[in-house]
Amino acid sequence: MASHGHALDVHRQRQQELLLGTGLSGGVRGSDGHIRLLAFGGFKLYDVPAGFAPAEVRSKQEGADGIIGNDALRRFNLIFDYSRGLRYVRPSTAFAAPFGKPE
Repeated sequence: MASHGHALDVHRQRQQELLLGTGLSGGVRGSDGHIRLLAFGGFKLYDVPAGFAPAEVRSKQEGADGIIGNDALRRFNLIFDYSRGLRYVRPSTAFAAPFGKPE
């Protein structure tokens, strides 16, 4: 989940409603666009595809802006050490791949 506490520059490409995905409570509708800059773990990604759901249906996390998908997350090897409250981030071999195009 992308939130206000991180470097974000959001550009919504479309304002038409579309189905973003399906969760336990059913379909989630919203619009799609790109995050011009996403800074994560000391790394920067540009023009990251993202979905934007209206406030009444998105995450209950205050300040949530958009949803990034696996196409962004696959660019990193991530380890979450919950017992120590640490996150380890390292770029994967897919880090520099163009968005929307499988390796």
